[in-house]
Amino acid sequence: MNRKMILGGLAAAALVFSCAGNRAQVSGKVEIPSGLSMEEKIDFIVSEMTLEEKVGQMLQPERMSVRYSDIRKYGIGSVLNGGGSVPGANRHEDWHSMIESMQAAASETRFGIPVLYGLDAVHGHNNVPGAVIFPHNVGLGASRDPQSVYDCAYATGKSILTTGTPWTFAPCLAVSRDERWGRAYESFGEDPELQRLLAASYVKGIQDAGAVDCSKHLAGDGGTAYGSSTRTVFSRLDQGDTRMDFETFRQLHLVGYEEAVRAGTLTVMASYSSWNGLKMHENKEIITGYLKGQLGFKGLVISDYAAVEQCGGKNYYENVVRSVNAGIDLFMEPVRWRQTRRNLIRGVNAGVIPMARIDDAVRRILYVKYKSGIMEEPLVHQRADLSLFGSETHKKVARDAAAKTLVLLKNGGEILPL
Repeated sequence: MNRKMILGGLAAAALVFSCAGNRAQVSGKVEIPSGLSMEEKIDFIVSEMTLEEKVGQMLQPERMSVRYSDIRKYGIGSVLNGGGSVPGANRHEDWHSMIESMQAAASETRFGIPVLYGLDAVHGHNNVPGAVIFPHNVGLGASRDPQSVYDCAYATGKSILTTGTPWTFAPCLAVSRDERWGRAYESFGEDPELQRLLAASYVKGIQDAGAVDCSKHLAGDGGTAYGSSTRTVFSRLDQGDTRMDFETFRQLHLVGYEEAVRAGTLTVMASYSSWNGLKMHENKEIITGYLKGQLGFKGLVISDYAAVEQCGGKNYYENVVRSVNAGIDLFMEPVRWRQTRRNLIRGVNAGVIPMARIDDAVRRILYVKYKSGIMEEPLVHQRADLSLFGSETHKKVARDAAAKTLVLLKNGGEILPL
């Protein structure tokens, strides 16, 4: 045996040892042993995964920027339905065909982990013609009626399931402190007690319908200082900076999340905004220390739409490192998902992203997938009641809720008419 053969053999042995250290196989289906608890199944899957497979679960591209073959090749964990993005002629059968194709591709990966498909259905499944639309949060906040909030959320959850969609990015728990903020209608109101009163009802409504909720946007998006935003043309508040000490911040902007976690919220979305100059997507104190640590949140934290690029690193690679180390588990990167994938792998190999952080993210993603039921039945429209979509039952819920949003003001001092 010559020197080249010896060196080649050592290199091959080192590669095998490296793979064995991660207990990963490069081909062939992996069967999950029977008789395991959910936690044991999750531990087994994570222990058998390669780094590349783990990172695949942490990606959420937009449906128009990912092919079925990409889901199969990279083991994509989640897909986003962006605003205004619809399959085919936007009929239920078009949604079903798309979801079935995605889940078929996912089933061909080593572990067959289903895709978690998500969209914005914040006051009804407004992506699809014929859907019943419910009052926005500002109206529900005016009602001060937890049952009405529950009913609207429940109906919304039932509606998205009819299109094969298990996940809606709601409720929004922003506390709108300045009426000049262009997204004030997404908030229950300026009083944090409204979040305390209504957050749990919204979470439970979606989950009782069999869908997955998302409490957003962690945190302070409604409390930014005027003039602190430079991200948008028309707003001096949106995606700006919330400036206050922690206790004030907690009392104003975190009480809704406390209630949502107590209610068992499964996912949380980070905010574009900053707190005292630090972008929330890289705020480890809030995401990991407070949410996951102090509150004991067990689910996954997802980034907002392409928000990672706003972090304070010198380049996109540094921003990915900062955000994942802060506690972001799933990356909503509609277009740059391939670059996100490369940067996560690069960060782990460089030693700047701990493998334990990656493992924690994947465990949380799998936890949500098991809790949602898609690990057993990925095609959620097969267990949905399609007759509920646009039904008189849902229309009555919307009418009753709208009636409760009406607010009677006393005309003190004969202010009216103007």
